[in-house]
Amino acid sequence: MDAMAVPGRGTSRFPARAAGAIAAAIALALAAAGLVRFTTAGSGTSPLAAPVLLTPQDRLAAAQALVIRQPDDPAAQRDLGSAATQLAIATGDPALYAVATNALGAAALLAPSDERTTVLRGVLALSLHDFSHAFELGLQAHTAAPGDAAALGVMVDASVELGRYDEAADLVQQMLDRRPGAAALARASYLRELHGDLAGAASAMQQAATAAAASPAEEATMRTFLGDLHLAAGDAEAATAAYALAVRLSPTAINAAVGSARAAAATGDLGRAIALLEPVTQRSPVPATAALLGDLRTLAGDAAGAEQAYVLVRADERLLAAAGAAVDLELATFETDHGSPAKAVELARTAYATRRTIFTADALGWALTKADQASAALPYVEESLRLGTRSVPLRLHAATAFAATGDDSRAREQLAIAFTGSPWLAPLLRADAVRLADRLSLPVPEPWRA
Repeated sequence: MDAMAVPGRGTSRFPARAAGAIAAAIALALAAAGLVRFTTAGSGTSPLAAPVLLTPQDRLAAAQALVIRQPDDPAAQRDLGSAATQLAIATGDPALYAVATNALGAAALLAPSDERTTVLRGVLALSLHDFSHAFELGLQAHTAAPGDAAALGVMVDASVELGRYDEAADLVQQMLDRRPGAAALARASYLRELHGDLAGAASAMQQAATAAAASPAEEATMRTFLGDLHLAAGDAEAATAAYALAVRLSPTAINAAVGSARAAAATGDLGRAIALLEPVTQRSPVPATAALLGDLRTLAGDAAGAEQAYVLVRADERLLAAAGAAVDLELATFETDHGSPAKAVELARTAYATRRTIFTADALGWALTKADQASAALPYVEESLRLGTRSVPLRLHAATAFAATGDDSRAREQLAIAFTGSPWLAPLLRADAVRLADRLSLPVPEPWRA
């Protein structure tokens, strides 16, 4: 496969792009899929170095047992940190972050020059949203081992989350030039998506899935992202097929189950969507999943069930914060839609101060809009649109802000773009979007009215 360039701004090769939740998902899911291969390479003392297929839970138990026997072995501590990080990413369990932090910290003390441990610490920092530290760790590992694609990957993901788009673009191009495998192709796909090139993003993600075919879990991750792209383009049928394949490849994959639920809702089966989400929410304390469940229950008329889900969101966010994760952006988004817009403005300002991405700009603009400060929101709305993303929620937020300030032309433009995607990417905004479109005499696609 030839190296794959991504067209961009300011250079003929590559775009400057920003990141949000999707970038983190790509980075961390890829890390989780590759941690076993990465951390066991060259480890002479760990029984996990054997090419045996273990579940994440099995890996964690084996690593904990080994550390008890050999606490001064840096490879054993590294494997424990790897296993805990992988399971934390897969399940969202905040308690595992403390295990990972302690183990990787011990490994770093025992073997300070081990770039594998440094990369894993970078992955952990990404999962805790400590993006500045993640970049520093990625750079440290890259300096020690310039040919290591994993270190570049950490730097890419940290850069996009910090809003350093040109830097991220150059780093991804380096990954593509060195080895256009699944990790590089998935990141290239996301960069294309953020610039509104959904067809190009899907093409790159299909290549990523092909490149990941040797690992069912890794291919499942790529198929899930491919389903997300189909849903973003409004193709519920293709999304359903992609998610179904991902579930077959990895039956316990949480993101694939969440995607399947969205796709079920998009095809009109709200009951099935809720049924798919409920067991996922029970086994995985991921706030976004609980929030989606609450939104779908709201639409189904189950106010009490929705409130239970929303209580779980706040509880999960508190647990993540206690584990050291920065959750201001996520809390701001939730508070804007389900709580206090005034509180959301404060949280969004905090997030925006450290993460100048289109998504932090969108969160702040949306919070201000909901707090009846639409005029103050407009600079952030404009900033959120600058890359050309076709994100349905982001475009709906922009349309609402423009309409609130009397700019019906811009509002109509933003609604038209949002309508090319699935309404189930922003289920609670669907009715308001239709009402606004009717006021603006904008045709509404059938999936949005159904």
